Amino acid sequence: MSHSLPLNKMTLEEKLQTMEIVWDDLYKSADRISSADWYHSALLER
Repeated sequence: MSHSLPLNKMTLEEKLQTMEIVWDDLYKSADRISSADWYHSALLER
């Protein structure tokens, strides 16, 4: 699925609001998103 947004016509506030909506939606399904193995290893090292 491909979506495009008129980024060149959006204000900074509209872009930030769009990002917040996307992040909120991703957060709701965070348990279905897996990280790469290297990422987990890097976190453990720190």
